[in-house]
Amino acid sequence: MDLTYQQVLAEVYEENAKNVLVHQTEYDDIEQPPYEDHDYEENELPDPDEFNKPSGNRNKPEHVIKPPNKQDGLGLASVKKDNIFRMNVINIDGRFRTNQIPLTGTTTDCQGNVIPNEANLDFTSVQSGTNFAFRTARQYKNVYTVEVTSIEFPNSFYTFSAARGNTSFIITYLGTARSLTIPDGNYTNIVNTTTGTPYLPDITPQQPDVTTLTGALQQVINIIVNSFVPTNDALKINYNSNIHVVYFLGTIDSTKPFTITFPSVETSSYGNGLGYNLGFLQQIYTSSLQTPPNDAIYSLGIQSQVILAETYPDTIQDQYIYLKLSDWDLITHQNSDQTSFTAFLKIPLTVPKFTTQYDNNSLNTTSKKYFFHQPTNINLISISLLDAYGNIIDLKYSSFSLTLQIQEVLSTSAYERLLDNT
Repeated sequence: MDLTYQQVLAEVYEENAKNVLVHQTEYDDIEQPPYEDHDYEENELPDPDEFNKPSGNRNKPEHVIKPPNKQDGLGLASVKKDNIFRMNVINIDGRFRTNQIPLTGTTTDCQGNVIPNEANLDFTSVQSGTNFAFRTARQYKNVYTVEVTSIEFPNSFYTFSAARGNTSFIITYLGTARSLTIPDGNYTNIVNTTTGTPYLPDITPQQPDVTTLTGALQQVINIIVNSFVPTNDALKINYNSNIHVVYFLGTIDSTKPFTITFPSVETSSYGNGLGYNLGFLQQIYTSSLQTPPNDAIYSLGIQSQVILAETYPDTIQDQYIYLKLSDWDLITHQNSDQTSFTAFLKIPLTVPKFTTQYDNNSLNTTSKKYFFHQPTNINLISISLLDAYGNIIDLKYSSFSLTLQIQEVLSTSAYERLLDNT
């Protein structure tokens, strides 16, 4: 006889119920240990009412350790950033440096009284606009970083100056040595842009263009050398635009060579002063009989006494300068003799002479942020501008400006951690 579905369910339920009853009876026959409160103390909640509170107000326990914030590296993520550091931005303008005006000298009158003398100024008391000390309005304490965020530099210092040793040289001609010197300044053009020579256009007789490098040199050659020799023995300097080379040109008489001697200096790549700017690699040259390179007067191939430069002239010389701030050094300049000097940053010069070079974070090409090994107090900053040879740049008592960002540590725990990292 077939069972209905309800009967099958009833039989299964009845069998299961019997098994459960037997198992429960066996378990109840086992003697159980008495209940003790202390056995379950570790499972008790500190606040039994915690679970009765609304879920939105339920907080994490305070003893949970939060991971350190990787951005500040100090493990102080639970403290607001404003409570750890204070950022200060100061403007340093050389126009407001101390002792920027020369002190008035003194003189003694007929009665022996010491009185001011405006004509006798004491320039030794003046701080250079490129090498001065800046005292901050207050002391910045526990400084962690300093960063230059902008610079305004007038690119007006002279490429050619007596201090650099590249304005003088010696010509020995017809048995006499004569020293020639061009004025300090910037000669950005090699020749006159109209004539392509050292001479001014449409002037008879030709007159040197003293605003150009070769024109200024031809002027002193005419005054110091050519005024003492016959006209047909005159020396001149010229430039060939096709090969971009400067050369000195003398008489066609092979028995009358001349010699040029450039000074020995440490302010140029070749160590030969003006010779570097003209493209000469050595210090001493003696002319030889050869055909001048495309010279107009000697275009027929007539040979003459010539001294030809080995490489291209350089009337700019400075492609960059260095800013030095106290002893906060980020960059090292290596010299050819393995000596070196350090500075805070390198400033590329991308503007013409007598214009202002601006450098800010958007034009950043070198590191501009210095991290102290441990928090430091600052109230006096020494500031210098150096050329590629480590010499102080001369702005003729002019000045430049920069913006400095100073980061102070305010948090005691951050201060201690910084000390631990030293």
